[in-house]
Amino acid sequence: MKRRTAGTSVGLLVVVCLALVLSMVYPFSTSEPHAVKDEQFTAVEGDEYHVSGAITIDGDEYIVLEEAVVEDGARYQSLTVENLQSVSYQAGPCEAVYTRSKYPDEDDVDQILERIEEREDQHILRVDRDGEGVVFVTREENTDDCAVKVGSTASVLVDNLRETNYERVQESPEEHVYEPRNGWFDGGYRITDSSGQVRADPDSYTVTAADVSYTVIPKRKPT
Repeated sequence: MKRRTAGTSVGLLVVVCLALVLSMVYPFSTSEPHAVKDEQFTAVEGDEYHVSGAITIDGDEYIVLEEAVVEDGARYQSLTVENLQSVSYQAGPCEAVYTRSKYPDEDDVDQILERIEEREDQHILRVDRDGEGVVFVTREENTDDCAVKVGSTASVLVDNLRETNYERVQESPEEHVYEPRNGWFDGGYRITDSSGQVRADPDSYTVTAADVSYTVIPKRKPT
């Protein structure tokens, strides 16, 4: 499949509402979540792109992401997962990776710092404790084959888009537009109240923009 990722800017927003139903009738058949048959959404990748997006659960931001790769190979990522925050930067493909991390729980951080100190390729540059958490900066050296880099997390956002089925409602040589659909799915959960759109490359199905919300109702466990 053809990839058109150079200079791509992607915006993603996945809003998930979790619901627990005390009793329900389980359907006789379920379907496996996907986009349209043979059309699976993929995350952006390549030598140059910019991604920003978030996953919100019950009104609270669970994941907030911004990452970019520029033409000369420099990489940047800002990632917040619940109340854990990190910002990473790499000046080039074979350069060291600098990361600034913020943790609210000092006990968890002490264990992390101990593991870092045991490594030869990663160094602690600074540790700040202000009574409300710990902020520390690390440098991770690259390897002889330049394997160390700021990783991509965009696939996490795209994976959450795949929780339900979609119908293609528009298509053109430049993009396809999909809308989410409700239903029962393998794994024993139900999607309701779905809305929004996903825009994707018509050849690679790389998501170029998404703003989707839905409610997940898990199957009631037998008592």
